[in-house]
Amino acid sequence: MLEVMNAWERYQQLQFWWMHLMTFIWFIFTLILFVLEPLFLHRWFHEQALKDSAKSFSLVHTLHKILLMLSLLAVFGAVAGAHGFQWGG
Repeated sequence: MLEVMNAWERYQQLQFWWMHLMTFIWFIFTLILFVLEPLFLHRWFHEQALKDSAKSFSLVHTLHKILLMLSLLAVFGAVAGAHGFQWGG
């Protein structure tokens, strides 16, 4: 969409902070799913679950909640930005 809209300059403007956040979240998801999990996270979480499943589940649940909150912040920021709200610009 950035290419079609020729909107790459939005990354240089603070008022489009939600685009930076969204890109950061995509980067985190990509890193975890396609790099870290195949390399060691799958094995590490399995080992941790065997040691203490409640603690492992709590850790995974907390990390998911953090990513969900960041994702919702990016969505709400994008919706507000699409409706003309500008913060910092």
